[in-house]
This record gives sequence, C-alpha cells and structure tokens, in this order.
Amino acid sequence: MTRQRWTEKCLCCGVFELLVSTRGGPTRVRMLRLLVSPKNKLQLSKDLGIDWKAIDRHVDRMRKFGLVQVVDTAGTSTTFVLSQKDANVLPLL
Repeated sequence: MTRQRWTEKCLCCGVFELLVSTRGGPTRVRMLRLLVSPKNKLQLSKDLGIDWKAIDRHVDRMRKFGLVQVVDTAGTSTTFVLSQKDANVLPLL
C-alpha cells in the first residue's frame, strides 16, 4: 500500500504513518484486528505477547487518530473496540 493509494481512498495520511510507515505499525495493525471485538489492555497484552505498557502507548496513539474507542470502563479496566468510523482501514492493510 502506498501513501498515494491511501489518500485516494480519502484516508488520513497520519493514519497511514501510524499503521504503515512507523516501526510499531505492524503491532498496531495486529491490535486493530483483535479489537473487532471489545478487549481491555491486559487482554491485548496477553493475546499479542507484549508488555502492557507498550499496549498502553499504542492504544493512546491510535485513540488520538480515532481508530480505537472506549466501550466500557469498570474500575481501572477500560475496554476498547475498533472505531466504526475507521473500520474501513483494515481491508487495506
């Protein structure tokens, strides 16, 4: 996928950078695929085999671009899901 094709699909260049051009992009793509169903950071950490602190940073960056949204918060556990607005990103990856 090139940046030009990405923008032809009317997608944000910042999202392209976040998911394709950066070192953490492949991990974020894997996270988005898991977030088709709601999961909290601990579940993501276990499913991906990554430290929860790294998951925390990835989720924060994806939330800034609206790729992930909060579904529920219970105590200190927050559940996230892939944003419907940007669900069309997954088939391009």
